[in-house]
Amino acid sequence: WARAGWENGALGYPTGEARPLAAGGSFQTFQRGSVYVGSKTGARVVTQELFPAWEALGWENGPLGYPTADTVALSGGGRFAQFTGGSIYWTAGTGAHAVRGMVRDAWGRSGWENGSLGYPTGDARTLAGGGSFQTFQRGSVYVGPKTGARVVVAELFPAWEALGWENGPLGWPTADTVALSGGGRFVQFQGGSVYWTAGTGAHAVRGAVRDAWARTGWERGSLGYPTGDARTTAGGGTVQDFQRGAITVSGAGVVSVQPGS
Repeated sequence: WARAGWENGALGYPTGEARPLAAGGSFQTFQRGSVYVGSKTGARVVTQELFPAWEALGWENGPLGYPTADTVALSGGGRFAQFTGGSIYWTAGTGAHAVRGMVRDAWGRSGWENGSLGYPTGDARTLAGGGSFQTFQRGSVYVGPKTGARVVVAELFPAWEALGWENGPLGWPTADTVALSGGGRFVQFQGGSVYWTAGTGAHAVRGAVRDAWARTGWERGSLGYPTGDARTTAGGGTVQDFQRGAITVSGAGVVSVQPGS
């Protein structure tokens, strides 16, 4: 309580007596939060904004366990507290959400709340096939059963969604979103890639078209970024447009690159 600033600090005045908890812990309530004492974690300040997420996971008896540090103020008016099994982050606009395990590790790689994803906006959710995902202000972290936790920024969603998300031909992301030249972004999936720029939008590039594009030098090469999705031709082939040309795959599998005029 003293670390929090006594009655003039984050917690305010006490509103109850100290009470015992299971496994030797205890807690005491204050006007704007509580102090929790774990047998191995010491006494830690948790402000009330974080309570909903901790309660949803079973308080100290759930996967988060006891807090291991006092609540910390973050940029943009946010708050967070570290627990034995993860963290809880809160802002007035996003609410309180726990971030745990591989999702937390991936979010950390992206720069935490100051990085490409921003604050969490939802809790972790399970997907078919053993995967999961968690939403953030500017994207999501997806955890595939064989691909690990990967950052996908929101700009790439339309192309992935159009092909059925993780249940479509792209499958799960296999790497975090990468920033490219000219303000572009891309992410690699099991079945191809999605590329985005502000001027071209998000488009998946797959199979023989992707292989041919690679030979031209990707987005830095003669064709530039994709400007449309792959579409089927009259002869059963595929064509996809790029900034400076197109790639065609005939029904017989013959690949040709057509430079733009």
